[in-house]
Amino acid sequence: MRAVRTLRHVAAVVSGMAVAACGMVGEKKPPPPCPPIFVLKDAGKLRSFKPGPGRDLTDVSFDAEIVDFRAVCVYSKDKSKANISLTLVFEILRGPANADRKAEFTYFVAIPKFHPAPQGKNDFRLAGEFPENSTRLRAGDEVRLQIPFIAGEPLDDYAVYLGFQLTREQLDYNRQGAR
Repeated sequence: MRAVRTLRHVAAVVSGMAVAACGMVGEKKPPPPCPPIFVLKDAGKLRSFKPGPGRDLTDVSFDAEIVDFRAVCVYSKDKSKANISLTLVFEILRGPANADRKAEFTYFVAIPKFHPAPQGKNDFRLAGEFPENSTRLRAGDEVRLQIPFIAGEPLDDYAVYLGFQLTREQLDYNRQGAR
């Protein structure tokens, strides 16, 4: 299991990645694109309730959503692998049941092409604390991936999927469109 990451270094990471994605002066042609990256519709949001049976608005601990991501890809000279720096941006809203001002969740980065091998899916845990007098936290995390390619296969075969690691109840809640 990976260590819990904190949600404090967002602005510097996100702005740095945006600048890095612009390309280099004097390049003759644009770099090849990254494999397609998607946020799964049913797993792009998370509503966390306080423990117990209650499921109305007063029982909400926090809501979280993947609101943006940026990817920078660097390919090996022979194009047999790509190193991807992926920055995800989360928006977390504190709910009425959140007395300790904390939010902790797990998200995943999955490449179905490699399932069930370990590189097919990785889970990442994040924890943050809402500043005093604030109910909103915008935070990010950076993940590095290395994807080996098989010559001749389309880039679309290596699609990357992002989402929250949800319980069955949370997934059903999202699918019902309860928010």
